[in-house]
Amino acid sequence: MSLPATIVPTEVLETYLEPVLEGKLTDVYREYANGYTQKIAEGYECLSTCTVERDGQVIVWEERRLVVRSFKHTKAQKTAEQKRLAKAEAALANLTIHRRGKKRLTTLAEIQSTTDDILKRYQVEGVVIGSML
Repeated sequence: MSLPATIVPTEVLETYLEPVLEGKLTDVYREYANGYTQKIAEGYECLSTCTVERDGQVIVWEERRLVVRSFKHTKAQKTAEQKRLAKAEAALANLTIHRRGKKRLTTLAEIQSTTDDILKRYQVEGVVIGSML
């Protein structure tokens, strides 16, 4: 899951992604009590200088930030996205079925508006699902 813009501004997020795109990641392992070791994530560490003014005094310190991608979390996100996509596809396919008492979408604008609403509801805007027309 990406961090919301309220936590990390877009410019900062882009700098966080540079090492990822360049492949400069360190593997993260978990060691179990029986001695078994499993790779559970990958990421990197960066330093960030922080500043705050308090009672007229400027305080500066460095924070160590870990940028990590958990494999288990990534898998859960992909599964959830696939479920949302399936629900959105079903809702879109349902648009063309004629039923008694159900409003028919007659104009391209109505179809587009309803389609956009469905994609937004299932949080899959920008994901290509297919063509209905």
